[in-house]
Amino acid sequence: MNKEEKNQFVQEMNSNLKNVEWAFLFDYRGLKVGQANTLRRKVKDAKCNYKVVKNTLIRLAVKDTPLENLSDSFKGPIGIAWTNDDPVALAKVLVDFSKENASFAFKSGIISGKLLKAEDFAALSKLPGRQDLLARLVYVLNAPARGLVTSLNEIMAQFVRILGGIQKQKES
Repeated sequence: MNKEEKNQFVQEMNSNLKNVEWAFLFDYRGLKVGQANTLRRKVKDAKCNYKVVKNTLIRLAVKDTPLENLSDSFKGPIGIAWTNDDPVALAKVLVDFSKENASFAFKSGIISGKLLKAEDFAALSKLPGRQDLLARLVYVLNAPARGLVTSLNEIMAQFVRILGGIQKQKES
């Protein structure tokens, strides 16, 4: 990479990371090419981003971004995965991948400005995802309306049963 390409890479990464609030750093040493490609595919399927970067370039790229606090963590071979949508989905992908590949190790991360330690990744991956939480919210919001409809329906059904009983009584 010549100097121009490096500057272009830094500017491109900086613009990509300007609005990112959730990012995870990991050590990818020991991963084979096939494993790295599998990880890349899984992260992409989760609608997230993944890059293997040089430390000096990423330190320059994260300046004036929400990820600037991670600058001290850029030591050794680093991979960075980030998302703007659902950090839990990304964490689940990375934790599942780490279970399959012992050489894959978490280094650090950031969620909405808060630094994460390696131990926090497992806890984060156990949380329900965004879609699960939205489904639960819809269920909770729908419960009162469903209860009202059920009650009104029962009143009408009881009314029809009473009329049916009166009709049988008049017939006999």
